[in-house]
Amino acid sequence: MLAENDTLRNVLRVHTIDSYSICMDIDSAALDTARLAQVIDERYEWYLPESQYPVIEDVTSTSYFNMDVVGTTRYAYCNLPSDQVPYYISQTDFPSDDEQEGFADGDAQDDGIIHYQIETHGKVIQMAYDLDEDATITNIVANHMGMLCVSRQWTQNAGQGYSTQIDCNGLLPGVYILYINVNGKVYSEKVTL
Repeated sequence: MLAENDTLRNVLRVHTIDSYSICMDIDSAALDTARLAQVIDERYEWYLPESQYPVIEDVTSTSYFNMDVVGTTRYAYCNLPSDQVPYYISQTDFPSDDEQEGFADGDAQDDGIIHYQIETHGKVIQMAYDLDEDATITNIVANHMGMLCVSRQWTQNAGQGYSTQIDCNGLLPGVYILYINVNGKVYSEKVTL
């Protein structure tokens, strides 16, 4: 249950129905369609635009044998955004459109404790960077819906001439957002893969 005055906004509901059969005989080699029980799972999932996993999931599973209901099982899960860290990307953690500074591929960013340059080579994102102080760095590649596609985190000492690659070969071609979190300060860049 959500705390008093907590509200989830812009939630997307996904409804799916799965149907499958299970064998009622102990000997599955003697499979006969007359001895199969049908199971129908009806699933409702509610997603936040920034979440890879459903916030609430409700599943009803009903078993049928000879078109008669044998039994029904129902369960639900609640995965609050705070429970999904590091997979949840809070919209309030990122700059608004007015605060974002867009940098074209290859442009350098020079603000705060990190100074970086982003380039893409096919489906690999290359980030060259310098750090003014020791930092914990998290890179997140998200699609246009804000769903997490690739994530990695590491710590790095202050210094110059660092570089890292983010392999995105499993992703479909398109425009993605690269979020760079450095000691809690978040930068974002559009990348085309």
